[in-house]
Amino acid sequence: MKVVSYYGHTSEEWDALTSDERQIAMGRRAPIGECVSCDRARESNDPYDMTPRHTASDRCQSGKRNHCTCDTCY
Repeated sequence: MKVVSYYGHTSEEWDALTSDERQIAMGRRAPIGECVSCDRARESNDPYDMTPRHTASDRCQSGKRNHCTCDTCY
């Protein structure tokens, strides 16, 4: 039997996570209280969540900063 992994979670674990917990697991947001930008995006309740990811891409072109807006990350 093949176990599918979603960012280190089994499908059952993934299904049990809240939307915010999934965003944290995917690197899109930091946990509550750890990043002002992530907290601000969380509070806005924007359904499209157009803020840059919290964690920069592995192929980041400008220093792998949190919420990077280079073409690769954003």
